[in-house]
Amino acid sequence: MAKPQKTPLPELLAEYKTLPAQCANTNYADADSIKAHNKAVRRMQRLAERIAQSYDLEGAYALAELLEVTEDGTAEWAAQHLLENFDVDETIGERALAVMEKAAEGDSVEAMGRKAWLLGYMGGDQIDN
Repeated sequence: MAKPQKTPLPELLAEYKTLPAQCANTNYADADSIKAHNKAVRRMQRLAERIAQSYDLEGAYALAELLEVTEDGTAEWAAQHLLENFDVDETIGERALAVMEKAAEGDSVEAMGRKAWLLGYMGGDQIDN
């Protein structure tokens, strides 16, 4: 029986790139919008896991290119998924962590969410701004 072919990395990345916009356009007063947001988040996570499993460091470098994309929180999502799913080298890890720390600045709902994520990731109970 033939082993299924893995999805090409550019195809996985192309889909991943479409999902942050869905999250950025969430209307938190609308239950359907929140459901679509949550679905997009789960899909990004699954794509990041597939990229990590299938492409390892090559996938990490490809996803790390999104750390430069400021639209729709793309850099923040890519940083989170890089840190959660890949054994990244020091350069990528530091860049991803810097993106997350910058995203955690301020008092917006998004910043508070990033602060909470950083707390969990760093294993601490306090973040200095």
